[in-house]
Amino acid sequence: MQRPRRTPTTRPCSARESAPRRRPQPQPQPRQSPTSTTTSTSRTGPARRSSPTRPGSSPTRGPRAGATPSTDPGADAGSVHGRHPAGSREGAGTIGLVTRTENAPVSSDVDVPASMWEVARRPRWIAMLALCLVIAGIFAWLGHWQIERSVESGQEVNPETETVKVLSDVVDPQSSFFDRVGGQMVTVTGQFAPDDFRVVVDRYNGGDPGSWLIGRLVDDADGSSVVVALGWSSDEGGAEAAERAVPTGTVTVTGRYMPSDQPSDGDFREGRENVVSVPMLVNEWTDLDGDVYSGYVVSADPVDGLAAIDSVAPESDRSLNWLNVFYAIEWVVFAGFAIFLWFRLVRDRFERDVDEAEEARLEGATAS
Repeated sequence: MQRPRRTPTTRPCSARESAPRRRPQPQPQPRQSPTSTTTSTSRTGPARRSSPTRPGSSPTRGPRAGATPSTDPGADAGSVHGRHPAGSREGAGTIGLVTRTENAPVSSDVDVPASMWEVARRPRWIAMLALCLVIAGIFAWLGHWQIERSVESGQEVNPETETVKVLSDVVDPQSSFFDRVGGQMVTVTGQFAPDDFRVVVDRYNGGDPGSWLIGRLVDDADGSSVVVALGWSSDEGGAEAAERAVPTGTVTVTGRYMPSDQPSDGDFREGRENVVSVPMLVNEWTDLDGDVYSGYVVSADPVDGLAAIDSVAPESDRSLNWLNVFYAIEWVVFAGFAIFLWFRLVRDRFERDVDEAEEARLEGATAS
């Protein structure tokens, strides 16, 4: 049996129901500046940000019709900064509220010095300056010492060599021979020892070879003995014959005080002496009592039968020692370099502080 078909009934619609429904329009979102960060702080409803569109597709303005908001908490994890998790459909199931926060600029704790001298006034660099000044002072003193040496070498060792002085006042017996007494005119009073005369051969006088007659004089002042060269003869026999003309009593001898010669073994082995060596004569003298002077006196007044021995004043080199001057200049340069080294270290420290402050400022500007 066929059922009768029910005829649908219609009812009048109101104007509100008959009007087409409008799709809710998303609210415009404020544009984020490059220096701001966005965070998702709450879940208030469906996300209203549009996802990037693919070529050939129309932009999506909101959720599709009939779609329901997702309640899965994990669905909101990938929606930070408007991004969607991998595998999710574009613009679907994202919930979040985008907010904008401003980051404060990075502060720098680097102390920027106003000038290099501000760095120099720090305790560390003041101590370094004191050390450099001490080192420079030592170098300057060494330079001054070299200058004194160069000046001393250009002066006469003894400018008063021609002034006659008492031998005992110039030098002491048994003392070393110093350059300051070499060639000094002296006087000594005493008696000659009768058995201690010697003839020294191969002595030149004015370029001519000859012989000297020497003897031992005992000083009346302190009993010390000194060798005296009494004169020169062109032949050895004439020097030996002049020994009889030597006074036997107290005499005063004036002459130039000269250093002793070095011992020689050549002619001494044949019974002849060619040097005036005080140490060698001491071993030959008889009845020696008392001290001995380390030099000998060349008499200005020879005994009868002999010629005066050439004895000129010593020559001194008055030229300046340039080697010592060069050393003095070197020490002055070293002293200046010590001060320059401190200055350079302070300047490098100042430039490093400025560079570090600039780098910190740039990092702070980039981070903000």
